[in-house]
Amino acid sequence: MYTPPPSPRLRDAAVVLPILGLLLLMPPMITLFVDRYDVSGVPLIVAYLFGVWIALIVCAALLARAIARSNRPAGPARDGAEPADGAG
Repeated sequence: MYTPPPSPRLRDAAVVLPILGLLLLMPPMITLFVDRYDVSGVPLIVAYLFGVWIALIVCAALLARAIARSNRPAGPARDGAEPADGAG
């Protein structure tokens, strides 16, 4: 059964997400958050690292769900008839 490829926007997002994660976790970016400030008792750099990590996981999960939804083949007609291409 033919399943169409994901939309170009989803493919672009799937390429950009790891690159964005790499940029956000590189030492020049991380060193911006080396400071004496705390976020609820947690050093700012630790809060930043875990915040980026969790954000990347959530974005990847949402992106995977969107790609899976776009790759889902169309179901049979409501009346239970065969699909028009005869593949079912």
